[in-house]
Amino acid sequence: MSNQPTQAINEFRSNSSFDTDLMTCFIRGGPENVRNHRAAVTRVEKALGLDDSWKLPPQYGEQNRSEQLLQGINASRVMLRDQNDHGHELFHHRTYNYQLANAGAFNQSLVIFLPCLQYLASPEQAAEWIPKVRSGAITGTYAQTELGHGTFVRGLETTATYDREADEFIIHSPTTASTKFWPGSLGFASSHTVTMAQLQIDGKNHGVHAFLTQIRSLEDWKPLGGIELGDIGLKFGYNAVDNGYLRFNHFRIPRTAMLDRHAQVLPGGKYVSRGDLTAMYAIMLKLRSIIVNGVPYNLAQALTIATRYSVIRTQGLGPNGLLAIEIPILQYKSQHFRILTLIAKSYAGLLVGRNLEAEVSVYLVQLTKGDHSNSGYMHVVCAGYKAWASQLCADGADDARRLCGGQGYLAMSGLPDIVTHLHGTPTFEGENYVLWQQVFRYLFKCTQQLDSGGRIPKSMRYIADGFQEYSSGNGRSSIGLKCTAHGRDFLDPIVQLSFYRHRSLRLIFATSAKINRDTTDKEPTTAANAWNRHMMSIIDAARAHIEYTGLEAIYAQLSAIPDEYAMLRLVLDRLMNLYSLSTIINPYTTAGITFAEDGYLSFSQLEDIRGLADELLGQLYFDAVALTDAWDFSDASLASAIGCYDGDAYERLLSWTRQLPINMKANKNDGVFVPAWRGIIQPMMDGLKVEAKL
Repeated sequence: MSNQPTQAINEFRSNSSFDTDLMTCFIRGGPENVRNHRAAVTRVEKALGLDDSWKLPPQYGEQNRSEQLLQGINASRVMLRDQNDHGHELFHHRTYNYQLANAGAFNQSLVIFLPCLQYLASPEQAAEWIPKVRSGAITGTYAQTELGHGTFVRGLETTATYDREADEFIIHSPTTASTKFWPGSLGFASSHTVTMAQLQIDGKNHGVHAFLTQIRSLEDWKPLGGIELGDIGLKFGYNAVDNGYLRFNHFRIPRTAMLDRHAQVLPGGKYVSRGDLTAMYAIMLKLRSIIVNGVPYNLAQALTIATRYSVIRTQGLGPNGLLAIEIPILQYKSQHFRILTLIAKSYAGLLVGRNLEAEVSVYLVQLTKGDHSNSGYMHVVCAGYKAWASQLCADGADDARRLCGGQGYLAMSGLPDIVTHLHGTPTFEGENYVLWQQVFRYLFKCTQQLDSGGRIPKSMRYIADGFQEYSSGNGRSSIGLKCTAHGRDFLDPIVQLSFYRHRSLRLIFATSAKINRDTTDKEPTTAANAWNRHMMSIIDAARAHIEYTGLEAIYAQLSAIPDEYAMLRLVLDRLMNLYSLSTIINPYTTAGITFAEDGYLSFSQLEDIRGLADELLGQLYFDAVALTDAWDFSDASLASAIGCYDGDAYERLLSWTRQLPINMKANKNDGVFVPAWRGIIQPMMDGLKVEAKL
């Protein structure tokens, strides 16, 4: 084994400007959390036989679909047992290898089934069922999405019809499109579901409600009568979990199986509402916040691999070809810029997710007390940040794969698996472009409220503050406003927030004005198509709002850093300055033109921003490895031949390549892949010889 890669990696570690262990504690929320998590991950990896980084990980060993699923179910079993044995909840939202919990067969019970019972069940129902879920006595998932409907919950077709004589609900899939399709762990791993269905009593539809439904026998695991279910097959990723389908054929459940914290059906069929039914969707908000918190870890995994590889991979004699020796690819500005701006995005995602988690926690406590006043705002926040974070991290991970050249295309780099997992998140729990529209619909209502002289929630105060200046409906316009900052002023968070704020307000009010104009047009077709006509402006405005409030959240998190992490402020300030400024000038920024299209930022100011971003890149150069090390990913969790901690990429890649089953089988036959030789190549060659003789 060569020690040159290790030396290259360690040079970066020794030149880092901060204590990596301290940054790990900051990321994980304290040293006790770090110790507990490391211990739990180590136990799980050892139990699964993944603790030797020189051994080929099993997922690269020609696994078929059934073997992948068995490996995933077994890993879920080990995680569930570790949680029960050691009294922790570390794998509730993320697996031992940092995938979102829906990547594990039994994790669905904890990440979605359990919260459904916590927030939708009555205290009596929760007391009966929650202990069974926590212990693993039953396993469950959440059956909402159907073949015909996903994000549009009101359109679900599965019915739950009350039978007064039997005092039961009849769950039924009336059409092919009503088949439940996609829920994780539904195919083979769940004994129960929380089924979302249209509640019907005496021909009246009371809307979508939640029903606790047992789908398999706890004795022999067979589907119960009236139930058809199974796996939906290979996907783009997540193939160690059994996403499934489910059809009900007049399946009966007790009346008491309806989760009735917010609504109840009494014996005889009387329907009783217990408050705001929008609280039933709290579970969706919780899941979206989990995605926001989870995907930065996956982006950071991809960047850990790409950064380590970029340090040890030498290529070329410099940009002009004039150097005497080959240089690490990280020295090339295109690589340097992409790596560090992506690292900045991963930390931005971490800080935004931390802020959102705190908001959601407060909101869920409010719901348990019957306070629904914040529901509209929280829906928008969770929808917007989910769309922002999932796109940011999915696109970033794929760029990290490209940063590793041809090796990044290899499964054994670990990157394709990370990328495919992340690319599911823009459609999980709401397709992003639908969510952006939901965000803007709320913003549009705020502008309408202001136009009519009304008030809007305090959480939208900046829109109210900008009303007089930016509302074209008030006879005024933001055209002509100019940013007055120059040079190093752009490193001031207040200045950065000012141009993110300007962009957001301008787009919100301008887009709202266009929609108002078209919806009041005398031409019916114009009015009917107003929203669709301005769809792309709607999405730009929604994204601008989320990016502004996200930057606010980032700087709020930085200002609240505890004293024990104060020494990290310098590197984090640099990193978030890089995130904020590079977003404007990065050629990959979605709708980046909207920062400058109205002339608010001048050409010279954009040049100032480019210069400062370049300066920050230089200051952060030797911090790149430490910033990714700080996420504390084990070699097993990365499963990467080119991204291990010691940097010995070539030796490990060749070692794993030799261990591939296809190579080992061939080596037992003197290097011959027998099925190909005897079945195809030899007959072909013999035939060619005959033809040649003729």
